[in-house]
Amino acid sequence: MTETRASMELDPSQLAVVEADADARLLVTAGAGQGKTEVVAGRVAHLVEEEALSASTEIMVLSFSRAAVHAVRSRLEARDIAKTDVRTFDSLASHLLAQNDIEPTGDFDHRIRQAIRLLDDDSTDVEGLEDIAHVILDEVQDLVGDRADMVLGLLGRLGADVGFTALGDPLQGIYDFTLADSHSKTSSAEFMEQLAIRFGARRVELEKNYRARGAFPLGVIDLGLRIRDEVEGPADEIISTFERTLPHSGTITEWRFLEQYTTGVTAILCNSNAEVLLVSRSLTTQDISHVVRRPAQDFGAARWVGEVFEGLAGPDVARSTVEAAIEKRLPADLRDEAWYLLKGAEGKSRSPNQLSLQRLRSLIAAGTVPLTLVERDTSRVIVSTIHRAKGLEFERAFLVHPNYTFEEESEWPAIRRMYVALSRARDDVAVIDIPDDRTWFKNVRGRMCEMRRGKNNNYVRAMELTARDVRDDSPPPMEPHRLVEMQRNLAAVSPGEAVTGFFDPTSTMSAQEPVFVLSTGSGELLGVTDRRLGRHLSYNFGYRFRDGWDGATLEDLTLVSIDTVATDPRSTAQAGLGDSGLWLVPRVFGLVTPAQG
Repeated sequence: MTETRASMELDPSQLAVVEADADARLLVTAGAGQGKTEVVAGRVAHLVEEEALSASTEIMVLSFSRAAVHAVRSRLEARDIAKTDVRTFDSLASHLLAQNDIEPTGDFDHRIRQAIRLLDDDSTDVEGLEDIAHVILDEVQDLVGDRADMVLGLLGRLGADVGFTALGDPLQGIYDFTLADSHSKTSSAEFMEQLAIRFGARRVELEKNYRARGAFPLGVIDLGLRIRDEVEGPADEIISTFERTLPHSGTITEWRFLEQYTTGVTAILCNSNAEVLLVSRSLTTQDISHVVRRPAQDFGAARWVGEVFEGLAGPDVARSTVEAAIEKRLPADLRDEAWYLLKGAEGKSRSPNQLSLQRLRSLIAAGTVPLTLVERDTSRVIVSTIHRAKGLEFERAFLVHPNYTFEEESEWPAIRRMYVALSRARDDVAVIDIPDDRTWFKNVRGRMCEMRRGKNNNYVRAMELTARDVRDDSPPPMEPHRLVEMQRNLAAVSPGEAVTGFFDPTSTMSAQEPVFVLSTGSGELLGVTDRRLGRHLSYNFGYRFRDGWDGATLEDLTLVSIDTVATDPRSTAQAGLGDSGLWLVPRVFGLVTPAQG
């Protein structure tokens, strides 16, 4: 996956954005492949190096993806990029609440609404914004509903001399469907209109495409120009005609053809989470290493963070101690910047030569770590919904053709979604079908389930297992030597490996909440599932295990990430994992049908 193009020479339209004054307010139309993330990086570099803004206190970068982070990293020195405040829009909400001594509660949507109330309360000063001189907003066409209102509230709190650079593409605005579940009904178009009218943003456009190299990706450039200003009917016909010219690989049952691609990254782009689950299951059963792209809300602290603090204790740790651990435990490509990344994530500190481990733990536990501390995907095969692939580019992309229609959807959402999918590839793009197994998906108690029709009634064939189904609130109650073994395995394992769950009677407290130990194909223990997953397994499949879960297994799982998580240091100390309060957990994904021994 290509997330940045280092050393790319900027064209005049890009330079006009990058070199604008710090107090300028710009609304930049940046089409697919026009070097938007490079412009974000160049803008930060210009503000730091030419406008003398502090990367740590005066610049805020808000993005939906990690692409902007890695682009910034390619342009600035380690100490500067690490200090730049780059975070997701969702983590901004938790960050603002924490800065103002408000306990974040509920899910991310609830925290967004908490932040809106804070920003809209004119009787209260909002801490944490007083030094901001410029805000960079990435992928603004995806800001809708409550998130749009939060950003409008943020901009309203900033002084008239505070500039912002908002980059996006109306043709890639594919998140208006979330308005059905949002308190606010602010659409993507309405949000961008407010940036221009209420906040005085000047509209500018980027002009050239730098992504496309292959014949069909080059054709997507012309496609975008043709449909951008069309009305709905003609635009649908234009994009449908283009899609029919693409190579069509037919119905895929054998995925070994992916092994021929030995360079670059291949994306399999799906219209729905259900398709992602089906494709991932097929790849896993055929031993094709891959990762599944997670939503931004699930991004956790990178594995190396926990490795650095293994054996260390807080509440504060001397810089010399941290740097010694970095030198000993991290690969060369991380050593130069790791201290600055950690220090930048910690935020303001009275001492430049100490790191508040307590503060770092709080950020990790609350899910508010900046994107600079998030692990990047490195697998050669990535399965993703089209929505989660926004802002990314790949050497080649296979588009899963849906074998169903989206209910009550007008043409424009489908047009934009297809354009986003088509514009992810640099070299090759093709359409594929996946087998229709005569199953369908249904939300059962908040979890996606694959349904099948039986003789007398419908039943759950398989159930999704997500990255959040691993126990991560505290180390599991098992022998210290097993926990230490898990940490060693997690430090060595690679995302993309197949994972199997084995019923663990020693960790199971109730037959209605079975717990499973997760391990690799070669038997390395990685972690355990949580009780919530057990309740869902019992609800959907308990009738098969009336005599108990002994010998039960969970197959067809894939390791998508290894995260650092945080808890009370006393818990990790009692578990034999040291006094840092940090430890590693696996994040796994898949469609599971518990098998009897």
